[in-house]
Amino acid sequence: MSALSQLSGPLLLLPIAVAVPTLLDVSVAAWIQRRGRTREWRAFFRERLRLFYAEGRQSVPVAAVVGWAMPETGWWLVAWVGFAITLVLREAVPPSGRVLSAIESGSLATEIEAVMRRSGLEGTTVRIANDLQRPSQMNARAQGIVARRCILLDATLVAGMPTEQVLAVVAHEAGHLAGYHREWFTVWRLTIGLATVLGIAQLGGGCAPRESVAILLLALPALGLLVRPVETCLIRRWEAAADRHAANLAGATLFAEALARLFGANLAAPEPEPVWASFHHPHPPPVRRLDRLAGPPGGP
Repeated sequence: MSALSQLSGPLLLLPIAVAVPTLLDVSVAAWIQRRGRTREWRAFFRERLRLFYAEGRQSVPVAAVVGWAMPETGWWLVAWVGFAITLVLREAVPPSGRVLSAIESGSLATEIEAVMRRSGLEGTTVRIANDLQRPSQMNARAQGIVARRCILLDATLVAGMPTEQVLAVVAHEAGHLAGYHREWFTVWRLTIGLATVLGIAQLGGGCAPRESVAILLLALPALGLLVRPVETCLIRRWEAAADRHAANLAGATLFAEALARLFGANLAAPEPEPVWASFHHPHPPPVRRLDRLAGPPGGP
């Protein structure tokens, strides 16, 4: 069997694997609209397409290589290794569309180094990011795993916030790195992926490897939807831990002021529908985070 025919079946199912969760999302969107909630659907679907393109550039080539090298026995292990490579690449390869630059030496760089040192992250890189696709956004993010860990600060954030608030935001992202949240999330997804391929291998024991991979591609969207609420709970727990880390290092009041500036007009927006939020809004609502910071130390 040629490599092309070996790949054609599974790869032709990729559009279906994308369409299934999209149709389910549309159904949930229609349900929320009936309940009187409004959302910007065009922006939502644009973001979905952007994420699909960003992830497809890495996952499709890996899937092609895995399909070409698929053995008759032990195919599930090859499929899981391909999945693991995709996850690691996502963490190791910096996202496109951003121009990264080092923080110029000075008081800000010195104070950021002090925050990282107090977090037990001495030597971890913190960079300024100019997002070419969304130049007006003001955000920060911790990304990467193990030796590739770093913190990215949008240039608009550094330019638009007082130094003390920038340091509070850095302390929050440092909390994610100090808690190894990206590493734990990667382990979680690797575990779910391994359980999935093992389950498909057991249920489809009489199927050829190519047919099993096709079943896997069709099953992944539904399985992905099932674990999203669990991932939302994990992410919200890690966000709360990172908030506590920032409050301990920078002070709860100062960090709350930084969050309020970051959230801006979103503070007045109604909380998203809980069911929708469990699938598409893993971060806790801004008002809840601020209320938690205003509460007694060590509160839930």
